[in-house]
Amino acid sequence: MTLVNVEPIRTRLVRTLFAGVAVGRIAFIMAITIGTLAAEDLTGSERWAGAPSAITTLGTAVGATALGALALRMGRTNAFSMGYATSAIGAAMAAGAIAWGSFVLLLAGSFLVGLGQATSHLARYAAADLRDAHRRASAISFIVWAGTIGSVVGPTLLDPLGSVADARGLPELVGPYAGAAALFAIAVILFFVALRPEPLTVSVMDAGDEQAHARPRRSTGELLGLSTVRFALMAMVVGQVVMVAVMTVTPLHIRHAGQALTSVGIVITAHTLGMFAFAPLTGWLVSRFGTVRMVIVGAGLLIASCLASALAAGDQTTLLVISLFGLGLGWNMGFVAGSTHLLTNLSLSERLHIQGVTDTFVWVSAGVASLSSGVLVEAFSYGTASYIGAALAFIPLAAALAARRAVSV
Repeated sequence: MTLVNVEPIRTRLVRTLFAGVAVGRIAFIMAITIGTLAAEDLTGSERWAGAPSAITTLGTAVGATALGALALRMGRTNAFSMGYATSAIGAAMAAGAIAWGSFVLLLAGSFLVGLGQATSHLARYAAADLRDAHRRASAISFIVWAGTIGSVVGPTLLDPLGSVADARGLPELVGPYAGAAALFAIAVILFFVALRPEPLTVSVMDAGDEQAHARPRRSTGELLGLSTVRFALMAMVVGQVVMVAVMTVTPLHIRHAGQALTSVGIVITAHTLGMFAFAPLTGWLVSRFGTVRMVIVGAGLLIASCLASALAAGDQTTLLVISLFGLGLGWNMGFVAGSTHLLTNLSLSERLHIQGVTDTFVWVSAGVASLSSGVLVEAFSYGTASYIGAALAFIPLAAALAARRAVSV
């Protein structure tokens, strides 16, 4: 193939990745939003309310490494199709768990949903590898932007699908999980049919990549020892921990104030819009101002948003909408900037290897945060969890400021 006819193929593949991730995110947003409520209903205690989110995140951590390794051996088309198929099975299991009153089955289904959900995160790197170096931030942000569809559509389906389940004599929360299973199955078909030719065969190898590709692939330890990898990992891990810790327990905070699922949907919609809707702008900003500056801005937003959420009562929907939107936007900036920073001066095989490893660190940390957040709320309060999130967000802020000072010296 020549460059003339390969470029349209690359563009089509990136768009296919966008479409598949968009469908998968609709399903995932529904599953993750009602998981907290399902756990409290099944256990009768908010202590375990964060467990489904934590187990889902753990599944994503396992899936990041597993699907990354599968992509190296079987290609990204097969690996991503298998990932979403796993999520479809998991969502169906979670629906059954609610119908049968099994908390253990809910956790098992949540784990599988998370394992396959690693597909949507690894897809951002697949898109980046289809573009040259100066367009990678935009490619990453484009795939992240696909989550906007999930943030808008997903929460709006909660009540209608719940009503369908209720009309059939089933528990209300069965409906959203069953709908999620069907959407994950659609994403499987889309990737398996349309994500061809194999993305790895048409990935871009620019001048910097060729130099990196010429040397032997470095080990995991060597790659994790690189300052660029460490900074990217820190930015993504802390941002994910802060975002997940506050977001996970917000539905509980709202429901305990006597609000309905509609209020939960409005706040979570605002949050996920912040996470995804402005991703193209973030990609442009990263390309224009650099990854370190955007980590600084993102961390500042996380701090401000956590402080605002700490002051919001469960029935103060407007303040929660503002704070959760800012929380999502701060996460978006750190996530896109960190993901782009990770790709610096690595060969394609090194990128494939380290992407799964770093994402595993991200999701393990976020899983611990998700589980801990429910415990914090029961022992102390929603405000305490938010204040702790604000304190943690100072870590990437300080590291990024130090990195900027080091460059300017």
